[in-house]
Amino acid sequence: NHFFAFVIDCFVPICGFSTEPPDMSAVTVSLISASSVLKDDPKQLEELRVVLSRIKQEILNFGCQLSCELDFTKPPQEKLEADSTLVPGHTEVLVLAPLTGGTESKLGWVTRFRRPCVVYADEYRNSMASAIEIREYLRDHLIPAELVKSSAELNGKLALFREHKPTLRGFLDLKMGLVGEVSPWLVNEVRGVNPLAVFPVTRIPMSELVAELKVVTDKDAREAMGKALGSCTTAATPAQGKGGLATSHGHCQHCA
Repeated sequence: NHFFAFVIDCFVPICGFSTEPPDMSAVTVSLISASSVLKDDPKQLEELRVVLSRIKQEILNFGCQLSCELDFTKPPQEKLEADSTLVPGHTEVLVLAPLTGGTESKLGWVTRFRRPCVVYADEYRNSMASAIEIREYLRDHLIPAELVKSSAELNGKLALFREHKPTLRGFLDLKMGLVGEVSPWLVNEVRGVNPLAVFPVTRIPMSELVAELKVVTDKDAREAMGKALGSCTTAATPAQGKGGLATSHGHCQHCA
């Protein structure tokens, strides 16, 4: 579940970065904040507005384009039912600001937009606890998410996501098809976690797959196999009568 955390924390530093200042002008950011104020406290509300204003200014200072600002003090489900396009489609990174504790449920819905997220934790009002929780929730849903606590860290993570935009978008925009149903004996099912909830899939009925296979001729199959093997440098198949693999360079003799 923490694959992208591994990639970002381990692989990226090995590759290294240019010593030139990162170009942040092309990064389009949506700022989404949430808070849980137990009562109408003008002083506390003003303090939260100051924190949010500072985060916004830091994003703009980096040269990023701010595509939208969303501030939720209540769960946003009702609004989302009426409008599922709250975040513009051209947004590249979501900056989440859990300004107080108890805000996880108000930010978890952003998984539907499938964009990398930077979670900004403030040092007061139990913001850090919520930030850690929402970061882990995003990662469990295969969304790259990083936690920051300062302006410098925010700048660094935005630059990181900008640097690896093609790879991230290629993964986040990936479409998968599921033929049949999830096996009930899978470990995730035993734990009560639905694997289909963490990655968008298109269900394909078995009857539809069988119908498609019936119209595929042997000639079509051989042509498709030839194209696939043509891009391989080495092909291997089980050797007849032996326990090893029979390898050949170029096309596999069993499929030629």
